[in-house]
Amino acid sequence: METNPSRITRPAGLYTTIYVVDTGIHINHADFGGRAYKGANYAPDNVLAGHPPRSDEDYNGHGTSVAGLAAGFRYGAAKRALVVDVRIFNDNGSTSYADEIAGIDWAVNDASRRNTIRSSVMNLSFGGFDVGTADALSSAVRSAVNSGLFTTVASGNDRINAAYFTPANVAEACTIGGTDANDNEYYYSNYGNLVDLWAPGSNITAPAATSDFAVKQVYGTSFAAPLVAGVAAIFKSYGTEYTNYSPQEFCTYLGQTIGTKGVLTFQSYGGDFPGPNILLYDGSGA
Repeated sequence: METNPSRITRPAGLYTTIYVVDTGIHINHADFGGRAYKGANYAPDNVLAGHPPRSDEDYNGHGTSVAGLAAGFRYGAAKRALVVDVRIFNDNGSTSYADEIAGIDWAVNDASRRNTIRSSVMNLSFGGFDVGTADALSSAVRSAVNSGLFTTVASGNDRINAAYFTPANVAEACTIGGTDANDNEYYYSNYGNLVDLWAPGSNITAPAATSDFAVKQVYGTSFAAPLVAGVAAIFKSYGTEYTNYSPQEFCTYLGQTIGTKGVLTFQSYGGDFPGPNILLYDGSGA
């Protein structure tokens, strides 16, 4: 694995904000140390037996693990960044395009209102097949990036070209594929020329939502993307040298500056281009 977040030191995301648009965040988890905050909740009502119709808690757990890899103290990259919970999935993982768009728009508006859009990052570890009905979602992500909000997106876990998966196929976003511990492309990771960078996405230890100290092993590009989001926040915490990049330029900069090139082994895709052979390296010397 090419990333070792425990080696990253000052400023470690200080004065930056990471918006996690997901299933919620267990903000009292010890890994966040009081740096995680409730932002907005656009999740549909719960239908699971024994669950309240509306909840701000992350009973699903996906969002807590995502946030912990972006900014958790033990396993995250940007250990001093603020984390904002933008909940769009209910407890069984259901949502709608309207909920997703509302969460994205809220994050953009919040960062704009705070005048922190250039020092903020948004992570989107969700998506689905683009069947021609997702134009509004793609447009919302594109607008977020064009507003100046650096946005990481998971490429997806269907072992297909990311061009068929949204919002991974939004070219303006920074789309992240997943790798395993041996620098192989994670078997289920989506791929293709819309993937900008690769990061660890297999057998990663992350915070769990079941208690204030719980951890678990996670797999998938959902957990590769927030590692890149956290590294982006680290760079942005150094100031205008990095915040003045456009989001697209900054994604390219990360790959060219701290990405390790030519080390990944890809599966055969029957002629499909797997994507750039750039594994994100955290720059810590690990």
